[in-house]
Amino acid sequence: MSWVAVDKLQHGDSLDLRTVSSVIGGDPVTRHVRRATNKKLKDRGIRTIGEFANCDPKLLSSLKSPGRLIWNYANGIENSPVKPGGSVPMKGLGNSTTLSFDAEDRNTAHLVLLSLVETVSARLRQEHVRARLISISFRTNEFLSYSHQRKVQESTDCTDEIWEITKELFAEKWQGQPIRHMGVSVSDLCSDDFVQLSLFTKDYERNRKLDQVVDSIRQRFGAGVIQRSSYLNSGLSPMTEGVPEENYPTMSSIL
Repeated sequence: MSWVAVDKLQHGDSLDLRTVSSVIGGDPVTRHVRRATNKKLKDRGIRTIGEFANCDPKLLSSLKSPGRLIWNYANGIENSPVKPGGSVPMKGLGNSTTLSFDAEDRNTAHLVLLSLVETVSARLRQEHVRARLISISFRTNEFLSYSHQRKVQESTDCTDEIWEITKELFAEKWQGQPIRHMGVSVSDLCSDDFVQLSLFTKDYERNRKLDQVVDSIRQRFGAGVIQRSSYLNSGLSPMTEGVPEENYPTMSSIL
């Protein structure tokens, strides 16, 4: 209910518990409870948030757990963990696009996939995370959907590495059907602060340094200023914006 107070306060006013209480104390409780609950509260002479906050919690026994929960909220008591910076941990991210034509050959499908990988990998580096699970999906012109994924040994945010994996996943799943929708997603994320390298996997460190240079140039001059030569005269975008696919955890408490 604190957002009610914030909405009513003028810009620049200080905000503390007393201020919140004084501002929302006279607010009708009908705005915050269901119709059946409101009727029970009226029977007890409770019509405002202030009256609700000051009443004896024992009077709310007939409302069971919702009554206690609302009473806690009216008194500013809420035990959900505070998310630093107002953010929540990201579980995964991805990108997908619906084509205006049927992609019927491998080269065209690869160009679409690569454009999606470009945006997804750039987003990983922007968020300072790496992924361990790489997934691709596609839908045919007959609306048949297919997907494939692979868990990698070492987490990655490298465009070329993710591209090699998505290309292999696509080759294992596609059987030549005309394609109208394609997607690339990554999950099982971890911070890029520490990476344990393996002696048995390909070293993409030079590629990562190149990614950082390209990211810097694109952020300064625009995404289209640098593109691969394979997109010249192709009519396809080298970085498909498409439809972002991000997974976030749900709210921890529900009134």
